[in-house]
Amino acid sequence: MNTDGDKLAHPAQPLDKFGNPSGPFQPGLSKREHFAALAMQGFTSPLSAGYFCDTSAEQVACAAVMAADALIAALNKESP
Repeated sequence: MNTDGDKLAHPAQPLDKFGNPSGPFQPGLSKREHFAALAMQGFTSPLSAGYFCDTSAEQVACAAVMAADALIAALNKESP
């Protein structure tokens, strides 16, 4: 599997009720940004609150980006 963190996670094209394009293309988040957001959501959930209680928002954000990069690297490794 090859995952490029700069590729778009959920690009969208607004459509009208007939399925025709009705607005500008919306690029959305990159896969890296999406993975980091999911990691940060998990880090700030009530189940993780005790682990990160003395951690600044900046530190949690850095940990989320590191987790996203680690996930992308793991996805890009050749499977045995």
